Amino acid sequence: MDISSPRLLTIDTSGPQATIEMWSGSSLMAAETFGVVRHVQLLTGRLKHLLAACSMTTQDINAIAINIGPGSFTGIRVGLATAKALAYVDGQKLIGVDCFDTWAAGVEPQTCSTFAVIIEGQLQTANIVGYEFANGELVRKPLRTIPREQLANECVGTAVIAIGDRLRSYLSVNSRLLEVQPRLAKVAQARILASRFDDPFTLEPYYVRRSSAEEKWDAR
Repeated sequence: MDISSPRLLTIDTSGPQATIEMWSGSSLMAAETFGVVRHVQLLTGRLKHLLAACSMTTQDINAIAINIGPGSFTGIRVGLATAKALAYVDGQKLIGVDCFDTWAAGVEPQTCSTFAVIIEGQLQTANIVGYEFANGELVRKPLRTIPREQLANECVGTAVIAIGDRLRSYLSVNSRLLEVQPRLAKVAQARILASRFDDPFTLEPYYVRRSSAEEKWDAR
């Protein structure tokens, strides 16, 4: 693989709108966005359409980046299963990136020195990951989960990326909302340059907490 210009497929099925992209190095070749909540029915066909638009087959892909969550339980598993299947068959390098890093990659150093990515959790909670730029490098802080009613005080004057309309509305009064787009490809391209890949046999979805169904199953 030419790491200076890899052919990278990105798959993000973590939210209500799924996005797939085909990149050649830093150039976006084609993209598809579809949904809402019909990832299972649409993903394979849209991938075929995307590759046809680029005059490519799956064997022309060097690496696959997949958003592993947190997010839609079913959507994440569909996307990850598809990425793993492709990697199994054709031997592409696999890169798993979570939602926090995907959104954080949209922030440029000149925008702010510190910020937080906030994703709504279950049971009236919010999941927060802080970031800071140190010597031009983005440094990630540990995940924290807090009751949602604490957010207003927690984020006073803070630059935040709030995922979801409800969170954005809740934080808009006391926080500085950053307007960015998720950058899955940017994170994956850096990982390719560093030769940091994931094992298709062990890569799992990233959930902040286990589902209620899993907890009930284990409690039987």
